Amino acid sequence: SQILNNDPRRTWMYGFTIENTMMSIWYFSRSHTVVSTPFDFTKDIKSFIHVFLSLLYATREEIGYDPTIHRVLHDDETQYVYEVVSAGETRYFRTIKSLFTSQVLRITGRKTRVWKAVEVEGYDGNKHRKEKEGGREVALKDCWLDEGSRTEKDNLDGIFNALAEVKERVKRNSNVL
Repeated sequence: SQILNNDPRRTWMYGFTIENTMMSIWYFSRSHTVVSTPFDFTKDIKSFIHVFLSLLYATREEIGYDPTIHRVLHDDETQYVYEVVSAGETRYFRTIKSLFTSQVLRITGRKTRVWKAVEVEGYDGNKHRKEKEGGREVALKDCWLDEGSRTEKDNLDGIFNALAEVKERVKRNSNVL
């Protein structure tokens, strides 16, 4: 739970437990936990070797790191650069400080984080030091939504569209009088 709470780049992780000679493989994510059927690692050497070689040769994404969040060292402080795709364009936001981090004791959960951030040119090289729009600070919310859920942008767009419709209706009704 602490690994998923403390590192915003982690989306899931693997683990294993061994009791006597019985071994189980675990998968922990923000939405669910799965455990394998236990096997005797002293008798099923092939499965034991397969598990460890799979973990040893896995890519960062295959062991649960989000490829769109990058850890950078900025002014001797660890910060993160988020890649955000908006209207077909990739934008980059470097975190400045945490405004809110949910700390839950269980592994599953939204793990919502809200950051004070600034838009930058990228994450590699020194691009995370080059601020866009004069260094205008924004709030960046990182949370996990259920599939099909509306985003906050969707909700706000709906509210503003409804307000525009009300304004137009009031305008039409006042012209009738």
